Amino acid sequence: MRRGRIYLQRMHELSLAESIVEIVTERTDAARVRRIRVEVGRALSVVPEALRFCFEVVARGGPLQGAEIEIEEVPISGRCRSCEWEGFLEGFLPLCPRCAGGVEMVSGKELRISEVEVV
Repeated sequence: MRRGRIYLQRMHELSLAESIVEIVTERTDAARVRRIRVEVGRALSVVPEALRFCFEVVARGGPLQGAEIEIEEVPISGRCRSCEWEGFLEGFLPLCPRCAGGVEMVSGKELRISEVEVV
């Protein structure tokens, strides 16, 4: 079963890399792109090294070949619905560390291209 889990994880990063390449290619002069900065929330369970590898594979032979991808992980933060506590959460358990109430996720689900460096 572990093998299938690894395969699914790679597929996840591969589809994200394909989307990044598609979006940047459609919206820029891709041949002039040198660096792409991406913000990825930790709740998405993206492995930065796997995304970087998949990006290089998908970009190979195209106008983005040689472009660098910079991945910034966004921590998971939340706000308690009961006591109004706000802060960073460890893992995915949506319980308030102060009162054990339900926590609304404020950040950690992001996936955005925040910067494209063109020369």
